[in-house]
Amino acid sequence: MTIALSFIFGVHCHQPVGQLESVIDRTADDCYFPFFRAVEEFPSFKLCAHFSGALLQQIEPRRPELIALIKTLVGRGQIELIGGAMYDPILSALPEADRSGQIRRFSDYLEKKFGNRPKGFWPAHLAWEPHLCRPIREAGIEFIFLDEQHVVAAGVDARGIHGVYLTEDSGHRLKILPINRNMGDAIAKKSVAAAVGAIREKAATGTDSSGLVLTFMDDIEKFSGRGGDGERGRDWTNAFLEAVQGIETVMISTPTEAIPKSAATGPIYIPPISAGGMWRGFFYNYPESNWTHKRVFGAAQKMGPVLDKLGSDREARAIRDLLDRAWCSDVYQRDDSGGLYAPHLRHAVFANLLEAETRFSKKMGVFPAIEEDDTDCDGQPELLAAVDDWIIAVKPAMGGGVIEWSFRPAYYNFQNTLTRRPEACHQSADPKPRRIILTPTGGESDDATRDVRRDIVYDRYRKSSGLLHALDPAVSLDDFKTQSLPEKTAADGPYECKTETRPETFSIHLKRNAGGFSFEKHIVISKHESRISVSASMQGPAVKNPAVLGMGLELFYSSESHLAVKFADSGSPGRFEGEFRGEGAEIEDGISRTRLRLTSDRPIRWMTVPSYTVSKSDSGLDKTFQGLSMLLVCEESDVPRQNLALTIDAGQIAGL
Repeated sequence: MTIALSFIFGVHCHQPVGQLESVIDRTADDCYFPFFRAVEEFPSFKLCAHFSGALLQQIEPRRPELIALIKTLVGRGQIELIGGAMYDPILSALPEADRSGQIRRFSDYLEKKFGNRPKGFWPAHLAWEPHLCRPIREAGIEFIFLDEQHVVAAGVDARGIHGVYLTEDSGHRLKILPINRNMGDAIAKKSVAAAVGAIREKAATGTDSSGLVLTFMDDIEKFSGRGGDGERGRDWTNAFLEAVQGIETVMISTPTEAIPKSAATGPIYIPPISAGGMWRGFFYNYPESNWTHKRVFGAAQKMGPVLDKLGSDREARAIRDLLDRAWCSDVYQRDDSGGLYAPHLRHAVFANLLEAETRFSKKMGVFPAIEEDDTDCDGQPELLAAVDDWIIAVKPAMGGGVIEWSFRPAYYNFQNTLTRRPEACHQSADPKPRRIILTPTGGESDDATRDVRRDIVYDRYRKSSGLLHALDPAVSLDDFKTQSLPEKTAADGPYECKTETRPETFSIHLKRNAGGFSFEKHIVISKHESRISVSASMQGPAVKNPAVLGMGLELFYSSESHLAVKFADSGSPGRFEGEFRGEGAEIEDGISRTRLRLTSDRPIRWMTVPSYTVSKSDSGLDKTFQGLSMLLVCEESDVPRQNLALTIDAGQIAGL
């Protein structure tokens, strides 16, 4: 038999840190089990598989039999495990000192769990930058997978891409297996004949001495979980595996078997791109992603060297693992699986970061501090206060808004919400956008459906808390809900600021003049209690041009069904939309197990609306609850100066 082609078949298996247990169970039962059981029935079929550390750690306690099946297939040589960084981060997003470490930690994990130390590397979201050659090679990796379009971007003729390629940076050499797009398209069309035909067509161009290598690798869900029907997926898989093994001129190989048979072409130099351009562009388009990244990056830079010196110290290793988890790539970008738009995933990343910082502070005896720094690298500094119970970040250049409001005892960031902004999917011509079932309070019901595109609202400002508004006295709840507030001047202009340190508190004083109005804001953060106080004032130009002072709050919550909101004058704790008059509100959340008590110094108007985003997913358009928006409005007054004082007390709830 003349072998003209080595065929590498691979699957990528990943679920992000913090994924819902129901999703883990459903994907394991409908996708992973059917696929690997099918592979088990074809002992001569070989493949490679990348499992992210996040997926393996979530599956092991819930489906140990799946881990045992994979271990069996690895043991008999059917599966070559592909490495990566531990929790599927974008490698270039990590501090330079952490890159090789994450790869090594995952390789150690795979070797301990399955007895196989990987030689290959799967870059999360196929994001590549040339300087990654060094940390990948230093971690003991010999080859990586990239899309064939990466190779085209390096100047290689798309018509002749096959085999193995070689790249380098400063002498650090790395082999590349380009993933064939025709194979991916053929499998996506659900036709076994089309997929096998693509392999035969490539094999027809080679000889036993040509060293052709055809590489396919894609998400396992696209291969065996079609329509959520595991049996249908397994039938397709069985037919494909049997048909591929029947091609006489094709050798089904693992990467380490195929690579030595093909002379590497190179050197080629791939530009810094991912599937949709340069990955770092998400930081510009989504400031929330950028803030999260820079916070994790800064924590890793400060804590990493200390943790490395502590070596095998048990607590140091636990803190390092929390930091690694906070790098999980999904929430740093928008994708069809939810990504940044998935509130529970954003929460998981911040929870790991906050726990790492809190445990590190306790171990090292770090004292409360307040500092000025341009954390998010946008040229405008923030004030960042870290105390026993809070981490508070204020951005003076952006209306003096609070862009992080983290409650350390619960590892919860109340400001971890998402600004509603235009997306391409909002203008989609898709005649069948996803439809969801809603009740007046936002819950699910069988009574009515509506097109989610009707619910699109764009925020006037980036979501932050504490913005001060000079409002027309006739401002209504509908104005607030539709983001059409009748403002006398923009609320997000720059403030002058100074800080004050006292034995028990940090204070931030902010002042701004705009549009004939003078605004002042005084934020007092308790060092040792779960309390924040905000005092605000507005001086108007004249009584003949009346305005009322408003203060906005944006509160992140990941689920409506576990949330209870109660105002002092209201007996409707489940009502999320409405206007009330009184001196306080209380919010309890069963997911984060937190309670917020908001108390004003006098009766005021409290406007509250739920915040939803509309984004694209694999199933269409999703309408997702992202939290609560609140507007506190002073009563109309004859005097041009108005004042508002708000006290915020946070606590934890047991037993919800």
